[in-house]
Amino acid sequence: MVGPRLRDCGHKLLGPAATLCAKGDVAYFGGVVTCGLVWVCPECGPRIRQRRAQEIADVLVAILDRGHGAAFGTFTVAHRCGQPLRELMRWQERAWRAMRESRAYRDLADQFGLRVVVCTREPTWGTLNGWHPHRHVAFMTERPLSAGELHSLESGLYECWRHQLERVGLYASREHGAVLRPITSTSGLGSYLAKVEGRDHGWTAALELARSDLKLAGAHSHTVEQVMVTAVIGKDAHAFRLAVEYIEATRGRKMMTWGTGIREEFAATVEEASDAELAAQEEVGGVAVAVIGAGTWRALWSAGVESPLLVLEACERGGPVAVRDLLDAIAPGGDWCMLADDP
Repeated sequence: MVGPRLRDCGHKLLGPAATLCAKGDVAYFGGVVTCGLVWVCPECGPRIRQRRAQEIADVLVAILDRGHGAAFGTFTVAHRCGQPLRELMRWQERAWRAMRESRAYRDLADQFGLRVVVCTREPTWGTLNGWHPHRHVAFMTERPLSAGELHSLESGLYECWRHQLERVGLYASREHGAVLRPITSTSGLGSYLAKVEGRDHGWTAALELARSDLKLAGAHSHTVEQVMVTAVIGKDAHAFRLAVEYIEATRGRKMMTWGTGIREEFAATVEEASDAELAAQEEVGGVAVAVIGAGTWRALWSAGVESPLLVLEACERGGPVAVRDLLDAIAPGGDWCMLADDP
């Protein structure tokens, strides 16, 4: 479905050996191929999303620290079973572009000093109404808005969104079509966190925007991750068809886009790293625990696709001693060596 990029991810070596590293209580392999497919890869996707979340958090904090306001917006559309995901996403993209170019939207932007900070896309699937692609948007305003002003802005955005959706044959309800919540800054553990008002403690605006893979769906709704697990682990034919449709619909699309000029004004680095570059970045501050040569690496995979995961789990739970014992069991006398010992 996605070719050798995904097949080789985390499996193929970049050189003669892989390096097992640990950072805190998280272990990872360095020196292996990464695909950078944020929509579909269970290894690269969370890594890319987490680094995007950190970028978003830094920008939102900078915006709030300079006295501006910020709001979290969710834009949805009514949908029904049987509507293809690709078409729904394409129509929504068309409506979003038209809305941003409309005179009504520009009037709102002038009135509130409104700018898009970042926009992310997130599809889910429900048993009652099929695919549900929607977008989350962080907005910046010239200054923090009162509750009344935020409600007025939300109503204006809904009317702009509804009008453009109707032009492409779609519809959005007032209750769910466009929803705005304020983003506030709170101090915690010596750093600032930008959080969405009304969300659980510890769940920040950046996570809401970038880490859809961590969310739990409702009773009749399923995240894409849940669909994938059902397809692969549960060997469910319907879930497999949905997974194929999702992969085809998201191919070539960006999960996240920055607003014009935002990075230049508020980000620590103006140039944005690609998904592939973020996926390939090694964890900063990690400690090398072991070097695993090509022969042992092949032996690990030959022992079962779960074996490399068992090495990571051994490192995280038992440290270097547990890693040594496991490698001794799988590849005694193999081309591997320990670089770290338990304290």
